[in-house]
Amino acid sequence: MACAGCSGQTSENVVDTTDISASQRNTEGIALSGNDVTLELAADETEVQITQDYLITNTGEITVSADSIPDGAEIQLYLYSNDAGDEPIMYATLTDSETSVVFSGLTHALSYKVGAETDTLAESLSLTITD
Repeated sequence: MACAGCSGQTSENVVDTTDISASQRNTEGIALSGNDVTLELAADETEVQITQDYLITNTGEITVSADSIPDGAEIQLYLYSNDAGDEPIMYATLTDSETSVVFSGLTHALSYKVGAETDTLAESLSLTITD
């Protein structure tokens, strides 16, 4: 699967609506342990929308979910690591019948970002990122 739009990431399509205190951040990213991060997908955005901060997992997994996804909509997910540059290391798809995915086999030695894109949303949608 090609990662359309990944190389064209700009500050305009970087979205991060986390409410994480400064004590939970470090130079490598935000610790997901006990914290949820929300990625808001704008309906009119066709580029990859990506978390601003890197995320750290101590469980070896990152789960991305939506409360609901409209019938027929697809959201392409991309997982990036701090050592792989702009190229995703994993891919997944959310649909109306599969509203949650787990990226597994991860390590706490790396930090990660989650990106998402869709061209099928009529209205904005929130994705919840946990470990």
